[in-house]
Amino acid sequence: LNYFMGCDLKSNPEKKTLIENQFVNFSENILALKLSKPAMRALVREELWTIELIKKEKGENYISKLHGIGKTTIKKLF
Repeated sequence: LNYFMGCDLKSNPEKKTLIENQFVNFSENILALKLSKPAMRALVREELWTIELIKKEKGENYISKLHGIGKTTIKKLF
């Protein structure tokens, strides 16, 4: 998947919808965290659908640098 960064989505609502339609792919443990839409879009762009993928394959340092991921999301994920 090659999605635009979050700021590009403001001018491209179709792309934003395409990304948000992918939210159904998240595992229940991700959905239960009730993350913000920008955070969820960031995870979609990285194809990170489970907590396990996030923690084992990428880690906190990598995730914290993604556009749309803030301190609240990091606390919930890690």
